[in-house]
Amino acid sequence: MRLSPGRRDSPGADMARIRVDPVSLETIPEKSTDILPQIFFLHSTLLMKNREGRQLVGWLGLGMLVMGVSGLINWWPRRGQWRAS
Repeated sequence: MRLSPGRRDSPGADMARIRVDPVSLETIPEKSTDILPQIFFLHSTLLMKNREGRQLVGWLGLGMLVMGVSGLINWWPRRGQWRAS
């Protein structure tokens, strides 16, 4: 079962996960040693809980795109130099 607030962009929009045993209906404690959610949170928001983290990741992605395109332009051989490259 997952419990989450209605809006994802509201401050403090953390998600709570509760595991329930289907036979006894007792709650099972969640392991806090899971590394994958932390890696995802680092990758998507740089460990910032507010909206600025996602926006910063977007701007950094745009900067990486510009650097990749400029590197491709610098690497591309000039006219008549295809055989030499």
